[in-house]
Amino acid sequence: MGFFLFAALALLALSSPARAQTIDWAGYCSPSAKRVLLLVDITTPYDTQDKQILVDGLQSIVGKLGGGERIVIRTIADSYTHTEKLIDRCMPYCPPMSFWDELFSNCTGGLILNHKRALISEIRASVRGRLDQFKELEHSEIVSTITQSAKEVLSPEQGAEVYIFSDLIENSEYIPGGAFREEPNAALIARIEADNFLPNLQGATVKIFGVGRGGGEERAPLSVPRLNKLLDFWNTLFERSGAAPVTISQNLVAD
Repeated sequence: MGFFLFAALALLALSSPARAQTIDWAGYCSPSAKRVLLLVDITTPYDTQDKQILVDGLQSIVGKLGGGERIVIRTIADSYTHTEKLIDRCMPYCPPMSFWDELFSNCTGGLILNHKRALISEIRASVRGRLDQFKELEHSEIVSTITQSAKEVLSPEQGAEVYIFSDLIENSEYIPGGAFREEPNAALIARIEADNFLPNLQGATVKIFGVGRGGGEERAPLSVPRLNKLLDFWNTLFERSGAAPVTISQNLVAD
């Protein structure tokens, strides 16, 4: 689904009759289709640049969804227990059918198009609504949120894509900001592994965007040494988790 089709569907969704229907979203989930997990960090103030990066990334992620694939969008907050589930849906599609089954099926191209419009509208509204209620948080629990979300959403039997919109600056009770900045990465990773907090991302691709600037309202670029330490920590953590490939950048890297 290209840019113009995505935009057209989003505009049409507001008037779509599918919005008034009760849609069996679970019925669209294919047991063989991949799962897509998007984690959105809500602990740091977003400026105009941040919001545009997120919107562009969201458009790319949703535009790639295939029929039957499940998308789950959750927030990264000050504690994993405060994580919010914004979306848990599967992309509408008509499964392969025989000629006779197709004759008597209610699954049509028009129906699927309307349900896709409804899904895109719901995704946009839920993410936008959450950002409109943004409140800066003192802590940011990223590691545990990734670990627990992967455990609850992903499946080793299915392919997976994990997207994370975050500055990746951990500042939690488990790993305070000072320790994240000053302690050697090897010691931090060893603690995570010893406590069984390492996420299981075996076979998953991971793409992280929104990285490179500090927290707070100024959002100044991170110093080179601090950015390098941050990148080394997360690349090591994801390598140990079994994820491959892994990309970390300011903007979402398209396939």
